[in-house]
Amino acid sequence: MRSPRGRIAGALLALACALRAVQAGQLPVRVYTTDDGLAHDAVNRIVQDSRGFLWFCTDSGLSRFDGDRFANFSAEDGLPSERVMDLLEAADGAYWIATDSGLARLDPAETESAEGRDRGRTFTPVPLDLGRDSRGFLCLYEDGTGGLWVGAVGGLYRIERRQGGYAARAVDLREPARVLPFIQVNAIAPAPAGGLLIATRYGGLYRRGASGRIERERGLRDSEQNVRAIAADEDGSLWLATRAGLVHLGEGGRPAAPMVRLPAPTPEDLPSRWVSDVLRASDGTLYLATKNGLAVVSRERGRRHLRRYGPDEGLAERDLTDLLEDRDGNIWIASSRGVMRLAAGGFEAYRLPKRSGASAARAFLETRAGDLLVAESTEREGMFLHRFTGDGFEPFRLPLPPVYLGWGWNQLVVQSRDGSWWIPTGEGLFHFPPTDSLAELSRARPLAVYRSGDGLGSDEIFRLFEDSRGDLWICAGGLVRLDRATGRLVRHSQDEGAPRTWVFAFAEDRSGAVWMGNEEGLFRYSGGRFTRITAADGLPPGAVRALVVDPEGRLWMGTDGGGVARLEETARGVPRVDRYDRARGLTSDAVRALVADHAGRLYIGTDRGVDFLDPRTGHVAHYSRSEGLASNELDIARVDRAGHVWFGGNAGVSRLRPKPLRPTAPPRVFISGLRFAGVPYVLSPLGRENVADVRLAPSQRQVEIEFVSPGYAGPRAVRFQYRLDGGGGRDWSAPSATRSVQYASLSSGRYRFEVRAVDADGRVSPTPAGVEFTIPSPVWARWWSLTLMGMVGIGAAYGVYRYRLGRLLALERVRSRIASDLHDDVGASLSRIAILSEVALAQGARDTGPVADLLRRIAAAAREAVENMADIVWATDPKRDRAGNLVSRMRAFAGELLAARGIEFRFQAPPDGLDAAIGPDQRREVLLIFKECVNNAVRHARCTRVDVDVRIEGSRLLLEVTDDGSGLEPDTGSEAHGLGSMRRRAARLNGRCDIQSAASGGTTVRLDVPIG
Repeated sequence: MRSPRGRIAGALLALACALRAVQAGQLPVRVYTTDDGLAHDAVNRIVQDSRGFLWFCTDSGLSRFDGDRFANFSAEDGLPSERVMDLLEAADGAYWIATDSGLARLDPAETESAEGRDRGRTFTPVPLDLGRDSRGFLCLYEDGTGGLWVGAVGGLYRIERRQGGYAARAVDLREPARVLPFIQVNAIAPAPAGGLLIATRYGGLYRRGASGRIERERGLRDSEQNVRAIAADEDGSLWLATRAGLVHLGEGGRPAAPMVRLPAPTPEDLPSRWVSDVLRASDGTLYLATKNGLAVVSRERGRRHLRRYGPDEGLAERDLTDLLEDRDGNIWIASSRGVMRLAAGGFEAYRLPKRSGASAARAFLETRAGDLLVAESTEREGMFLHRFTGDGFEPFRLPLPPVYLGWGWNQLVVQSRDGSWWIPTGEGLFHFPPTDSLAELSRARPLAVYRSGDGLGSDEIFRLFEDSRGDLWICAGGLVRLDRATGRLVRHSQDEGAPRTWVFAFAEDRSGAVWMGNEEGLFRYSGGRFTRITAADGLPPGAVRALVVDPEGRLWMGTDGGGVARLEETARGVPRVDRYDRARGLTSDAVRALVADHAGRLYIGTDRGVDFLDPRTGHVAHYSRSEGLASNELDIARVDRAGHVWFGGNAGVSRLRPKPLRPTAPPRVFISGLRFAGVPYVLSPLGRENVADVRLAPSQRQVEIEFVSPGYAGPRAVRFQYRLDGGGGRDWSAPSATRSVQYASLSSGRYRFEVRAVDADGRVSPTPAGVEFTIPSPVWARWWSLTLMGMVGIGAAYGVYRYRLGRLLALERVRSRIASDLHDDVGASLSRIAILSEVALAQGARDTGPVADLLRRIAAAAREAVENMADIVWATDPKRDRAGNLVSRMRAFAGELLAARGIEFRFQAPPDGLDAAIGPDQRREVLLIFKECVNNAVRHARCTRVDVDVRIEGSRLLLEVTDDGSGLEPDTGSEAHGLGSMRRRAARLNGRCDIQSAASGGTTVRLDVPIG
């Protein structure tokens, strides 16, 4: 009966398969060095904190990376030494930093409380007395109880908080029976069964139980006692990185028994025996950092495969020191020449064997057995089928005579459902017998060869496609279908509606309809009939180069000028096209290959790489050589049964293994920098989600805010939206990649700035980051200052008002006194003169001499002066400053004069507006103009009727006087002088006077003047 240890080892050996080491293709690696802002190219450790920032421990300080920029910290910031070995974010939020000369600590609460002022050093050194064994610190670990452990060159220490500081308690790992110079602790990790695992130099692996008991693992060989790193597998086994290779240990049958050695790559398979670090990624892949490159152990079809990568495959350096998988699935690789990012979900590039003559990957296909094949044609050696083995490609030469192989690509070689093979060439279509063995196929003889004489339109075969019925569609100088039911070749002509030119792509939908794309557009064959869809139906411009039906049954097409489009039929049978092009995020509208994976996501091959499109979210990403593509110019594509996406071209083939969509947290956003009027505002080096109650000086009106959202997803870039409350609105800005915003001149007030991150799937930050700040008003603009100035202004205005009111009242009294004096004194005197003249004339009535004539003239002048004086008195009197008084006087004057001459008279003045104010000058000028109009009508017009119309419209007076007299004649006499006087009076009132006379007789005078 086998022991428990033997059963475990046997079971794991049965599950594991032999490892084969393969030098693989180009890695999708992005290298970061000091040229990009890294503190030093020699990186010792990589750590990701809870905020998402990456921290690089280098030989010249500490670098914090957010995916876009580096922030560096050195001894000037409080680090005990420039050589940083490790960083730990404790459960209480504090950051511990291990250097080769001591420890340092960063407490976010302390840094946040010191914001806005010079807080001195960022990190606080933690002095520890370790005695004479005190040496450089190498690693940090916090256990489940909050205990802090430090591994150093001199051993293992537990850090304990004491009053006023911290103290280190040494943990003795030495054994009495073993004489060791010292035990250097390289790494500390949790044990699967609880407790700690301690990786050491010289001492191997130690286990510390929950009780505090320490035991050394005795299953390691003497050469394996220098353990550099530990990684736990999902089954509880351990992977140990040692200087003698990779060791795989599993639990024994008894808790206290030594661990069982499990299968692992032999040291000869690895790039180097010295393994610096081991990482088990979330998908189960093992990554090994060695002194001579990277080793990747993955599982393919139940077998483990090991691939080696070095500088030829994109690494910046062979000597690797540390590994980390970030939250986005990227693998970070530390080295002595920078840090490298191995993109998550990147392509793996494979080279086909080099051959003489031009060679290119022409088509992908899968056999009935599930093998992926790549068809390759060469000018000198013929056509090959390369079978993917999981490690690389194994070539098989097809048994073809020396024939021209044609220029078709993509849909070419077909293995039918019956297992037979159809091989296209430039000199006919070869049919080989059924077989699932490529070795047998390479020795087989063709069953038949189909040429133009057998019914094909040409000997050159351009495309092949087998539909679900087993019919074979052949593009060869026209469209031909091999009807498998009858075995006959059926040629489809243009009269049937078939394509006239070369067919670039075939596809079959769920209904069994066969779709074809070419330069003419899109064709559908169903029920024995062809239907053509063109640009008039919404098809994008350009030839249809690729077709694919996604898992939901929707047809997608790739064009060489209009991007990609999805075709769906509405309930009425009318096609509906939804287009994606450069305007919606694609890098190119010229599509050369198109596939959909098992989740319905599209991969679009162009001359610029591969565009990824998720139709559910509209998210578009881009892959190029930096993500592992063998070339940016791609011609063929396929998704295999395992869901892997393949692309090929002249430079080889590339494979992408799409990772399942795993839920990830929405992006977080932090305020990383503030400047007010050019003066930096000190923030925590960890960034802040909320900065509150910042009070600025009145002159600090220019504000600059920087923000960041840590992310490393490559194509899944994060964009930002922001808004400023208090500055004119609460609407979010359009998403932008800009990581800062400036406000040039803000007014005084209280503001809140908010920013949120938006990831590629449209998810936004759950909590926006914000800054609250207040710009106080200048002293002269404060409330009390404004109140005082307002009171002074009101007092001054009241004084001016009182002064002006007094002046107006005094003016009114003067006008009243003048009017009274003119009426009582001057008017009375003129009247007395007129009366006395008339009395004298009456007494000398019989005297007809010169004296009598003189008395008559004196009396007439006196009466005229009295009338004029009455007008002056009326114009001067402030009681008459209303439009109604003016209208009444005009009515009285016209009625008296016209009635005396027997002239018919109509005076119209609506009551509206008669209360409007009108100044004395305006009243006098308007009255004089009116009198002139009436006098002209009486004296010169020889009229029988006069119409007067007076209106007040708003602040304007409109007067119209019309007579039916003889009209105006050219005259240079007094009449012309009176008309000119009327116009001049109107002009003085800023108005106008228009005089019109008809040829048949009659005159109209229109006056328009402002009043008030």
